[in-house]
Amino acid sequence: MKADDLQQAVYTRLNNSAVTSLLSTAYSPLVAIFTDVPQSADGEAEANFPFITIGADTITPFDDKDKTGGNAIVQVSIWARATSMLGIKAIADAVDTRLRRQALSISGATHITTELESSTTTQDPDGKTKRVLSLYRVIYIST
Repeated sequence: MKADDLQQAVYTRLNNSAVTSLLSTAYSPLVAIFTDVPQSADGEAEANFPFITIGADTITPFDDKDKTGGNAIVQVSIWARATSMLGIKAIADAVDTRLRRQALSISGATHITTELESSTTTQDPDGKTKRVLSLYRVIYIST
């Protein structure tokens, strides 16, 4: 299934200055990409935004007669407190540039493709937090 290797490959691909330079948070760009929404002492602090989470994924088999593989939907969320949607959309564009149709180094697998399935921008009920929820399809075959 390779779920852990897939998540690490997505993290590694996103942990690049083209993306992290847009994530100037109190967490610092070195740790502004998470596997879950961080729970700091003051989660509402403006300084904690923006950040990225690589969330839940769904993996179905993508096997051939000799090898196993995966057809995964990977969730990438961007969280921001900008006064405009433009800031969060710039981060979403940087994420998309780093992921869509770009090679992923998945340990023990050959990456076939990464495609954007959907991207939805919303505003949280708090009236401050904006989120872009992007779903990427990643197809790979075990080596």
